[in-house]
Amino acid sequence: MMTITEAARRAAFEEHVPYEIHHLVEAYKLLLEPNRHLSGLTPDMARAVEDELIVSFCTHARNLLEFFFRPKDKTKYKYALARDYANKEYEPLKKSDVEALYDQLCAQINHLTYNRTDDDDRKIGAAERKELVKIVHKEAERLGGHLRKEYDRQHLQIDRLAKAAEMPVTEKAAGVSTSLAGSHLR
Repeated sequence: MMTITEAARRAAFEEHVPYEIHHLVEAYKLLLEPNRHLSGLTPDMARAVEDELIVSFCTHARNLLEFFFRPKDKTKYKYALARDYANKEYEPLKKSDVEALYDQLCAQINHLTYNRTDDDDRKIGAAERKELVKIVHKEAERLGGHLRKEYDRQHLQIDRLAKAAEMPVTEKAAGVSTSLAGSHLR
């Protein structure tokens, strides 16, 4: 069994977790006002960039949910887990509390499955993205209150997540990931 070094544990917390949070928030903000960023592109290119932003957001959201709920890692991958940085009082997120959103992320974006859908009502849209940001914020805040003394809560970017969670979702917000059925890529 591979032992995780303190340097690797610190790198995951100080570099990789902030990376995931940063890109989650940035994709979220860009998707709140896509026309502002995509207006100079051709319609096909704008759809492609919007879709890539949605995929990026969903990937980072999935990674962070797993960070907060994944059980103790016994795999060869050695996933970084919130519990690795927390005191004994910390209770990880219960997967059952986010199962519907997590399953949506997995079926829509992160896995090639037979459950993919062209039904926009079953896809991750603006409302689900806002809910995911709120969940990540809440969990980062909870973990921040239970961090072991050798870890600094600044790496959880709690204030940044709070600001993103407060941003209003307007009618201009990007919708859901597009399907190839509606594009020129058939």
